[in-house]
Amino acid sequence: MFRKSTIAAFVIFFLWLFWVQVVGSIPALSITFDEDMHIASGYSILRTGDLRLLEEHPALVKLWMAWPLIFHPYLPEPDHLPGWEEGDLNRFARNEEWWRVPIDSWTVPCRVMNALIGGLLSVVFFRWAREWFGPPAALSALLFLVFDPNILAHAGLATIDLGASCFTFLAMYTLQRYVHRPSRTCLVASGIVLGLALSTKISALILVPLSAIILLVGGVIYRRERVFSTMMSYMIVAFFTVWACHFFEIGTTEVGTTGVTIPVPLLHYWRSILRVTRHIATGDMTYMLGELYRGGRWYFFPVVFVLKTPLPVLLLLGLGLIFIWQYGFSKAALAVSFPLTYFAFTMLTSINLGYRHILPVLPFLYLIISGLLGFICTGYRRAWLRASFVPLLIWQIIGTIRLGPFYLTYFNEIGGGSPNGYRYLADSNVDWGQGLKALRSWLEKQGWPQVMVSAFPFFISPKLYQLDVIPLPPLAEAPPVLPSRFNPSPGLYVISASTLRGLHCADPEMYNWFWHREPDGIIANAMLVYNVPQNLQNLWVAQCTVPVEPLSIEALQEGLGHTAFKTVSFDCTRSWLYPADPPDGMYALHHRLLQENRCGFLRMARCDPVATDPFISRHLSASHLAYEQRNYGSLPAFALYQKVSLPPVPNNIPSYYPAPAERIPDPSPGRKGEISLEGPLVFLGVTVVPDHSALDVETWWRVREGPITRPLSIMGHLLTPTGETLGVDDGLGVSPVMWSQGDIIVQRHHFPISETEIWLRTGVYWLDTMQRWPVADHPDADAIFIPLSPYLTPSP
Repeated sequence: MFRKSTIAAFVIFFLWLFWVQVVGSIPALSITFDEDMHIASGYSILRTGDLRLLEEHPALVKLWMAWPLIFHPYLPEPDHLPGWEEGDLNRFARNEEWWRVPIDSWTVPCRVMNALIGGLLSVVFFRWAREWFGPPAALSALLFLVFDPNILAHAGLATIDLGASCFTFLAMYTLQRYVHRPSRTCLVASGIVLGLALSTKISALILVPLSAIILLVGGVIYRRERVFSTMMSYMIVAFFTVWACHFFEIGTTEVGTTGVTIPVPLLHYWRSILRVTRHIATGDMTYMLGELYRGGRWYFFPVVFVLKTPLPVLLLLGLGLIFIWQYGFSKAALAVSFPLTYFAFTMLTSINLGYRHILPVLPFLYLIISGLLGFICTGYRRAWLRASFVPLLIWQIIGTIRLGPFYLTYFNEIGGGSPNGYRYLADSNVDWGQGLKALRSWLEKQGWPQVMVSAFPFFISPKLYQLDVIPLPPLAEAPPVLPSRFNPSPGLYVISASTLRGLHCADPEMYNWFWHREPDGIIANAMLVYNVPQNLQNLWVAQCTVPVEPLSIEALQEGLGHTAFKTVSFDCTRSWLYPADPPDGMYALHHRLLQENRCGFLRMARCDPVATDPFISRHLSASHLAYEQRNYGSLPAFALYQKVSLPPVPNNIPSYYPAPAERIPDPSPGRKGEISLEGPLVFLGVTVVPDHSALDVETWWRVREGPITRPLSIMGHLLTPTGETLGVDDGLGVSPVMWSQGDIIVQRHHFPISETEIWLRTGVYWLDTMQRWPVADHPDADAIFIPLSPYLTPSP
């Protein structure tokens, strides 16, 4: 058995480890997206006693974090700042008056106060785990907890998520103590702590029905009287605690449109609930697994949990859920009730932002793990289970230490580790704005090159961190949309993982060009470095006309950043065009021709789309996706594919037979290679693509001269060996007025087939006279015959 002094020494040492990690990370992090709002709100309430800037979140954690700022000599008076009179926290917190004061002088003290809440959480966790499972299990689980990167990340920021986690856990702890050992003192303490939890974050309201159920079930199990009066007393104490945390505020509000006003206690608290309700109704722009969307996905938080929870914790949790029931139904139910309820609630909301929204479940998960560790520490006979504990602990400790101070960017090995987190998620899961100081250090090492920067949060000027950079959207000094977004200018780019995915950007897809390229480096696992070479100049853009051309000339000029490009149009479902000059080019397709492609992480990731038409897909294989706009806006959804290479001209047909069109030629002698016609096209070859009971035949042609104003068509007839016509599919999907010398045109001929002994008759004829073009060295031949039988497979 451990002595109390030994246990206390271990707890103090573990708390010191936690403190060193958190406080060591605080100076290395730039201000994140929500910190200024929480700090400004708490500061204004402390200085004025007015709750008008409470906004969406209750006051308790804000007041705790901000109270050191009362002694700050240079912060402005709240009632003199813009936004105060209107109660507009956004205007109040994000104006130049705050930025004139060194940022670290008012963020660091608030972060340190939040770190103290992390210490309180650790102590409460240890006490609960020790009471249930004994000191060895509690100490072991505490060591896991103090090296949890997600808890460390939010303990080092001036935000309310860790405070909500701490007081929620404390509320459940005091409640279970009352259920097992009821007393008036325990009941009052539980009610007070519930009120403190409700004063941290609106999501803590889930504790109200859950606590009522626990009290009711506990009363039934233990056959206690006056259960409902106990519940009422509990809730009344909680209400008055919330009211006290908000300075016993009584506001007045109008009843409907009657003009009659009535006094309401906690007026701004109720308004916060209404704001959160409206926020839930609208949702936020979110990036997950290759998809940018607004609103909720039920699987968002399960994906976040699996990718960002340390693997040792996931492995131990799976076993812990089995062993926790060995301690009795009561303990197991109390341990799992909150995380299951809270997690289910988050899955149903439309706010899909970050792991921080499920942070309150983490202490309960470690409590479940401590139950497993209790079995291990008491000599459980399974040797493999005992032997696995230490390696898993070392795994978590090393992974966390290597990540510091950028704990916010943690991703486990399922997602390829922290440097690959930006591929799966954004916002506070990866980059919440904490990387500007790291960017400055990186630029110093690089000799301060000229760099274009898109940073998050957008309201912070890089100059506040002594960064002399060219700002990109959504920074305030930048244009609203990235110039030349289809074809970015050459240079060095550093793009936040969040703005890369379009969060808080005027055009959420403006950085899509970068989505399809591997970064040349990554800073603090959060800011991606791209060295863009010379951009494309003097290129062609070939637009598919089905269902419509997606881009106007003006949109192309704006997106490409110049006017030196050639445009051509073609029906990509009937023909394909490979322009010869200039050598570089892009294909523009309406997104209706593409379909979603699910791949990657359990096939939930959204990867590059695929063409719905196999003909289009075959010919896009020689190009790569350069830019994709999935959403309809001022432009329809579209995709741009950059040509990589010209596919080899087919030469798989052994023999071609120039002959008069009226008869099947003698199979010998045949010929191979190009066949010139007495016209502006040269026949190059044929590709045969069987497709069950149908057949795609592609005839390949090179333009000898162009443009051509006279209408023409390419012949495609399917024949039996005796010359009987099985199918006719003439046409031309590229207007001759679009031709240039050297272009390659692939014409598609689609036939249903029921026989395997067939020939193709092809050639060209003028539409105005229906006159066929003769073969150049065969004056009596005006068609080309190709035997297709060797390239067909029997229909299944």
